[in-house]
Amino acid sequence: MQEAVTFGVSTTGNIQGLLMTLSSVLLQEDPPKGILLRFEGKFPGFAEFYLEQLSELARVKGITWTMTVALSQGVRHSRDWLLQNCPTPYLWMGDDDVVYTPRCLKAFWVECALHPSSWVYLSGSKADVNNRRD
Repeated sequence: MQEAVTFGVSTTGNIQGLLMTLSSVLLQEDPPKGILLRFEGKFPGFAEFYLEQLSELARVKGITWTMTVALSQGVRHSRDWLLQNCPTPYLWMGDDDVVYTPRCLKAFWVECALHPSSWVYLSGSKADVNNRRD
């Protein structure tokens, strides 16, 4: 099922959060076929070491890595853009400040198998585990 999924995310400069998110996506038991990144607002320098490391990990694992820079037009426009530019049948749309469990994508496929003729939507909750942002 990996071949059918692209992970898409947009960010407006939360590079530290994005790095955690991308790490958790790349370390899935069954990672997606591709990563689709949309940078809005301030773009990180190309010398961002950990972003470079994650893109190299994606390459080594055979995961397509696509980055786009765009003017921010709001979250709705950004999510529509991700849908329109997803190269695979399924888009795993995420946020730039979430750490996904290693079996997150696998849980989605289990639900798809249980309900083959239905739409499947899997939503989790994101706890602020150290409660520093109220």
